Amino acid sequence: MFIMLQSFIEIKPLDIKEKTLKNGLKVYVIEEHSSPVVSVQVWYKVGSKNEVVGITGSAHLLEHMMFRGTKEIKDFSQIIDELGGMDNAFTSFDETAYWCEIPSSAVEKVLYMEADRMRNITFDGFDEERNVVIEERRWRTENDQRGALWEALFSTIFWAHPYGKPVIGWRSDLENVNLEKIKQFYETYYAPNNAYLIVVGDVKAEEVFKIAENYFGKYESKEIPKFYTTEPKQRGPRRTEIKKEGFATYIAVAYRVPKASSEYSPAVSLIADILGGGKTSKLYKSIVYEKQLASSISAFYYGLKDEGLLIIFATLQQGKDINELEKAINEEIENLRKNKVSEEELIRAKNNQLADLIYSRESVVRLGFQLGEALINTDNPNYINEYPKLIQKVSKQDIEKIINEYINDDNKTTVIVHPIPPSDIQAYIEGLKKASEIRR
Repeated sequence: MFIMLQSFIEIKPLDIKEKTLKNGLKVYVIEEHSSPVVSVQVWYKVGSKNEVVGITGSAHLLEHMMFRGTKEIKDFSQIIDELGGMDNAFTSFDETAYWCEIPSSAVEKVLYMEADRMRNITFDGFDEERNVVIEERRWRTENDQRGALWEALFSTIFWAHPYGKPVIGWRSDLENVNLEKIKQFYETYYAPNNAYLIVVGDVKAEEVFKIAENYFGKYESKEIPKFYTTEPKQRGPRRTEIKKEGFATYIAVAYRVPKASSEYSPAVSLIADILGGGKTSKLYKSIVYEKQLASSISAFYYGLKDEGLLIIFATLQQGKDINELEKAINEEIENLRKNKVSEEELIRAKNNQLADLIYSRESVVRLGFQLGEALINTDNPNYINEYPKLIQKVSKQDIEKIINEYINDDNKTTVIVHPIPPSDIQAYIEGLKKASEIRR
């Protein structure tokens, strides 16, 4: 029996209320009254790309310092815990974001705390926190095969743009950066006009706006340094192979594609889904099931503010040849180009993407993340309402255009990590466990 798939998933538009304070702070509220919880998030428009030579890792190190307290608030996370909530933060190339999930009764308290640490952290315990970050780098990058792969991948792709520097920073910079440099970074970029305040959950927008005005409105705006570095066009395939202690062989193949705000980013996301979005994808069926060359393989679109990447990541099956796996990946890419994408594959990918959006909106935290990412990449809060429609509009012709223009050898970078047997297996395993336990 033949069943025609249809793209039928509809996503109800979100009612996003917004207000810009006189000092430039943009406040966004999504009211969601199904349960008495709220996510408060502050997204600063500063990440590792804003660092200069010698202070790489400053954005992430500063993220850690933001939890050390102010004169008024001694331990941010402890207070959140006492309120019955949870909190964390993350630093990326373009942004640093702080988030929590709390009872709705605690919103004003948390907004006061976020406003306080926007301008008033004490920097107590700097040396201790720096050592924590160095250890984090040690276990998550230097002693981790996959961490080493991602670091090598981005440094191979980006020669001019700071996306080529690791978010966590180079070890030598972390060991030598002084407190004054971190304070200067904080004073330069942590300002109301360089941040988005996002509140999602069981709140009233007008009440949030009044509280934000009361606590954040007293701060003055600042002149934020303009970022202008761009990555030149890639003019041929690039390749890096490294050896790292471990037991597996990994390969990543990346293509430079349009950035997150591009009209073509939905099409790139769908291509990634068709190629490697689960166990029914082209790559998984061919390379894992049929040829049994990899134990796992996936593809995803990494859309950033200034650039975009379509990345294929695979783990070599034990006993197999990495050259055969790489050849098989390249053959699947060529098959995609020659045989093109079917209407059925495109519809299935659209439904997968739309379903993922729906599931992610069931959490106030993840819904806040969707809005924050849209703001960082496009400065348009309504993009999260526009995106489902853009996904639906993608045609087979759009897919073919992206494949022909971007998915080619001139845009390709390949990185392979070969294993070196650990000299002390027990210590290596303990290190992996330690890396998984690092919270921030």
